Amino acid sequence: MAASDTTYAIEAGIIQKINRLNRLYYDCLNGCSVSTRNEWSTLIRDVNNDVNRLKNELPESEPGNLKSYTDILNKYKEIQDIRDEMSNKIDDIKETNTVSHTSNIKLLSSTTLYENLGWSLLATTVLYYVFMKVSK
Repeated sequence: MAASDTTYAIEAGIIQKINRLNRLYYDCLNGCSVSTRNEWSTLIRDVNNDVNRLKNELPESEPGNLKSYTDILNKYKEIQDIRDEMSNKIDDIKETNTVSHTSNIKLLSSTTLYENLGWSLLATTVLYYVFMKVSK
């Protein structure tokens, strides 16, 4: 059971009433009339009633409904781990990650080193055989 349109309507009503309470509070900074105080009391009662209606409207055992603070923390950690993993994958794809860039530079320098070592070995071997042929 997903949240219904009624749930959203209750939430929107609560937000409107809280905004009205804020306006009344600002107006009461300079003094309140009796009608303003009565409206204030009525709005507070209506907000409390709407909050209770909203609690009754929400499902008790929906899989996505978190029951406790520890559940919220565990869900946050799961989401954060997934986000970090996805971020690392995107960085690898874009090759903007400094670790990947450093790894590429190390690989390039070691490849160059081995390439130069191979050419030196080949040149030394060729020179050795040339001089051995010349000396015979």
